[in-house]
Amino acid sequence: MSFTPPTTKAEASQLIAQLKARTPDSRSDRTREIRNVQRDMQTRGGAARVRDHELEGHGSTAAWKERNA
Repeated sequence: MSFTPPTTKAEASQLIAQLKARTPDSRSDRTREIRNVQRDMQTRGGAARVRDHELEGHGSTAAWKERNA
């Protein structure tokens, strides 16, 4: 499923109302969804993951390392 952010206040209000009216998912559905996302991140998220050798610094002072091209 894809998500397109609302572009107006009216669209945002309508979306919020729709979300509030939804019935909550069951606990087992939420658990299954979390496990699926975790599995997908391990198998597919590797290419997009930031690796330690690409950064220098820690926390708020972290920055991309300069590339020697």
